[in-house]
Amino acid sequence: PSYRGDVSTDSLQVTAEGYGPIPTSMNATFALEKSRIVVPQLHVATKESSADLSGTLDDPRSPHGTFSMKGNISVREAVNIFNLPIEPAGSATFDGRVNVAFDQPLTSILQGKVVARGLGYTQDRLKIRDADVRGELQLTRERLTLRQMTATALGANVTGQANLEH
Repeated sequence: PSYRGDVSTDSLQVTAEGYGPIPTSMNATFALEKSRIVVPQLHVATKESSADLSGTLDDPRSPHGTFSMKGNISVREAVNIFNLPIEPAGSATFDGRVNVAFDQPLTSILQGKVVARGLGYTQDRLKIRDADVRGELQLTRERLTLRQMTATALGANVTGQANLEH
């Protein structure tokens, strides 16, 4: 037997360690089965960003699993929420997957293709505007890695890998 359902809310508050609460809306369809939770559709949105996910969580007593994910991110909103050291301009898309385990503490790994356009960065006399970056993103609690990165800024093309700790 399984139980199928839909859930939606426009007043979800998401809090991540050190961040939030982030006002969010969520719509999902799901099926509760004996040994797993199937989520064929999950839409999460903030005021300026959104993500669509689908996947399965195994072991409902200690849920863990993988979701495919496509997202559209407002860089301005991300800078404000996560206090990022870049200009609040531009947008980004993500197409990949997120592995999640609802242990103590919650663990997740986000992996996939990211494309960001219209980025900016200012420090002292260095001013970068309208930069574009793309690559293979891996994001964990401890590190952000951008492999096979290509960036265009100030008339130059840059390729390589970028890492950001903590």
